[in-house]
Amino acid sequence: MLTDESSELERLRKEIEERDDFIAFVGHELRNPMHALSLQLASARALADAVGHAAIIERIAKTQATLTRYIDRASLLLDVAQQQQREYPVTLSSLDLQPLLAKFFDNARAEADYHGVALRFDVAESCRVQTDPRALEHVVGNLLTNAFKHAQCREVVLSLRNGGEFAQIVIADNGRGISDEDQQRVFRKFDRGSKPSLRGGSGLGLWIAQRLIHALDGTISLESRLTQGSRFVLQIPVRHSDANPG
Repeated sequence: MLTDESSELERLRKEIEERDDFIAFVGHELRNPMHALSLQLASARALADAVGHAAIIERIAKTQATLTRYIDRASLLLDVAQQQQREYPVTLSSLDLQPLLAKFFDNARAEADYHGVALRFDVAESCRVQTDPRALEHVVGNLLTNAFKHAQCREVVLSLRNGGEFAQIVIADNGRGISDEDQQRVFRKFDRGSKPSLRGGSGLGLWIAQRLIHALDGTISLESRLTQGSRFVLQIPVRHSDANPG
């Protein structure tokens, strides 16, 4: 009888952990798009007072694009809930990373401007892969946001290199850097390091990014030294048309 009770308690404990993981995932991933939307709306309101209709239309279009991404993320999370899966439901598409990263770069401009950070795009070559663009947007967007908010940097560079079997995406900043001790902790859930940023943070973003990159059979790594900035390196496998789309 005691064994049966222990087994039931263990089952319930695992269910609670799974529920908490999912709630953490939802809370974090829905908050970031809403923040970006609020920045776009603030810009549109300011322009409405100062300039003509063309600029207003442009800002509204950007706001609509942000809202579309928000809805896309919400739909994805609902799919996860309905399927009762803890892993990201990867859907691969054949695409060129150059225009995709250009889109991510453009989406991040408003937030970079808000935080006073120069954003540079260093993607000169095409690199065709099969990957999940929504998962990649989660990861790249989160790494850019982290740099703007927490790195205390003046510049962030988004770059792409074709390494043959792997496409290498790098998000580099010239900020305060991350200590060796904290580099061992940053990908843990709810761990904000030994000296959390003054701007807060949930300790979930990098944990989520790692899960998503692993779902794409890729890797994420960190290179950093104190006072000399940080480089987050994503390696995505370059797959051919016969790749398994599962």
